[in-house]
Amino acid sequence: MKVKSLLLFLMVLLFACQSDKSKFGPENIPDPKKTGNGYVSDPYHMLSESAVSEANSLISSLDQEGKAQIAVVLQESIGNNDAKDFAHKLFNTWKIGDAATNNGLLIFLVRDAHKLVFETGKGLEGDLPDITCFHIEQDYMIPKIKEDNYDAAFIDGLKSVASLLHTGNYAFDQVTDTLATVDSSLLAADGVAESAVAGDDSLVYAPAQNFAEATPAGDDYTDTYASREPGTGFFIGLIFCFIISYILMYQCFGRRKKIKKKVNSDIPEDMPVNIGDIPNDFLSPGWKGLLLIHVCAWGLLWFLETRFDIRLGFFICLLAYYITWTVFLHFAILIINLRAAAALRGADRHTRWQRLEAAHLHLVFAGFVFPLPFLFLYMRYFKRRQLSLRNTPYECPTCHQLMHKLDEKTEDHYLDKAQVIEEQLQSVDYDVWVCDKDNYQMVLDYTDLHIAIAVCPSCDHKTYQCKKTKTLKRATESSTGRGVKTYLCAACGYSHDYQFIIPKISSSSSSSSGSSSSSSSGSWGGGSSGGGGASSSW
Repeated sequence: MKVKSLLLFLMVLLFACQSDKSKFGPENIPDPKKTGNGYVSDPYHMLSESAVSEANSLISSLDQEGKAQIAVVLQESIGNNDAKDFAHKLFNTWKIGDAATNNGLLIFLVRDAHKLVFETGKGLEGDLPDITCFHIEQDYMIPKIKEDNYDAAFIDGLKSVASLLHTGNYAFDQVTDTLATVDSSLLAADGVAESAVAGDDSLVYAPAQNFAEATPAGDDYTDTYASREPGTGFFIGLIFCFIISYILMYQCFGRRKKIKKKVNSDIPEDMPVNIGDIPNDFLSPGWKGLLLIHVCAWGLLWFLETRFDIRLGFFICLLAYYITWTVFLHFAILIINLRAAAALRGADRHTRWQRLEAAHLHLVFAGFVFPLPFLFLYMRYFKRRQLSLRNTPYECPTCHQLMHKLDEKTEDHYLDKAQVIEEQLQSVDYDVWVCDKDNYQMVLDYTDLHIAIAVCPSCDHKTYQCKKTKTLKRATESSTGRGVKTYLCAACGYSHDYQFIIPKISSSSSSSSGSSSSSSSGSWGGGSSGGGGASSSW
């Protein structure tokens, strides 16, 4: 009887727990409008304080511009509820978005269910269709969430949404040619004023001269067309090219890591460097290369203006910099090949493959952006040369017969445990060559420099990954914060904590987030969900 009573009690308790889980509803989620947290509800503190502040600042700008009203919710669990259905209910409970335009967006994460949901208002579905929501999740948020880097995931996701609403392109971190200004030198000479819109600002150019009236011929002819002085578009183009050139320099040649001298124990030790975060061994132009490019581009602009009497505008500036960069990269690759030939003279094929692969890691991007006249062909040639260095059969050093390479399944028998783990992590791909006559074996490693993995300081294998990031001290306006990243080696189990500094919260960021909180502390805008959006799992 006691056993039966105990079983009955356990069943009732289990039913009650399941019932409580199913009763979990939107009312259990803290509303940031009522708690003074702006637009972000994060009761389990998955985001750092600086990330919440930056998120509030980004969302506040979009809200004040009338682009969108966004709510960000991070929840540990929602019981047995479906994440997409729950997001729909939460959206309509809070009434996110403007009542007139229904421009609301809910970004909802449920950690234990491994779900990320975008729920959109009906008025936002045209600018933010379901497929774009899914791409933003998959391209900018899910990879970072898998690394437990929620700060970067949500900040990048919000930046992507902001970029989409401002420019029509969600890929905020890519160089796009979304030029909205029109050079006044291209205006039709019909006396009609032309205008160009860049973002939210409108640049209106003066009407061109009217050539309908007859002008005297011969020596008395006077060019009454527009002045040859550079227009506003030219100076906008200069600023644009300055920024793009800085990005391109480090995209194509990498950035040298600055070595910090530790003067006391309070300075955190340097983080492990990912195997792909290396500069170009044979050429790293840096600021000197940027200076050379700017000087050459300005010289070309001066030549075009004085020799061909071309009025300098946005597109002329862009063209001059594009030509300069094209020539610069062709010479850069020539220098890299000359230096590589001298440095690798006498080196074995395996060493040559590794050094050349590292030297060309960032230049693949240049081959697509500046393909003509020779870079595209060169990058195809380089790829074939690398394949030849890797796949040409080796000669056995004992019997001098050609060895053969084993396939991926067979070669695991010749690898140790750590090497197999490296292949599973895709940080290294091993080739095993075997001689059929005397069973001589040769194992060669080929590192994939695109993988975000570091070399383990304990076992020296490329199996060292960041597993957890934790905030020890939150940053404020008056002092920096401190966090810790935990790295773990998948091969030997070595683990170490690396502390890092969290920058101070800027006054502009805090003031804007404060204003957004104050302006949003009352309630949401009264919008409703149209059922659109997308969901992703990890």
